[in-house]
Amino acid sequence: MQKFTPEQQVSIVEKYVVGWSLQRLAEAYNCSSRTPIRRVLACSEVVRRGRGELLRAVVKNGKKRCSRCGRWKLIKAFYHSVNHSTGHTPACRICMNKLLDIQFEQRLVKRFGISIEEYQQLYVNQNGCCAICGQPEQQRKYGKLTRLCLDHDHITKQCRGLLCHKCNRLLGQAEDLPERLLAAAIYLQCFKGPRKGLK
Repeated sequence: MQKFTPEQQVSIVEKYVVGWSLQRLAEAYNCSSRTPIRRVLACSEVVRRGRGELLRAVVKNGKKRCSRCGRWKLIKAFYHSVNHSTGHTPACRICMNKLLDIQFEQRLVKRFGISIEEYQQLYVNQNGCCAICGQPEQQRKYGKLTRLCLDHDHITKQCRGLLCHKCNRLLGQAEDLPERLLAAAIYLQCFKGPRKGLK
């Protein structure tokens, strides 16, 4: 079994915290597999130190190292994130934006079978607004507006148009049933006018 010095264990945890994958760590420390790295990360003492002092040491003098480009940048160059222990994304804003763009394009091809150019043409045809409410997207992720959702028929897989997140969820909750949406509209019309307290 491969042994690591205490300094190497600390270094492994530091690198893992800033976004190194198990495979990359195994290659960096000449391990034949990822198992020795997993053992280090599973060690309660190392994890305790990693999640405590070392995790906070990732941020030094108001700077943080980007897990993708490896550069030290000011904290404001990273998005806030409640999902990460440091309070910020592992990658800087520039790298995160590039990553999100790549993931979005891959998802378009894999799930819907269309290219980013076809998506952009739909966006232009709809003037950048939702096909249902006619409003631009309002939802934000990592501080910037998200793209309109590509709505599609879950049975035929045919793409129908671009929707904002609210309208897309509306169709999802109604299970794409027009009669349910129509019934909901009729229900709301019955209560149109000044609101009165329930008796």
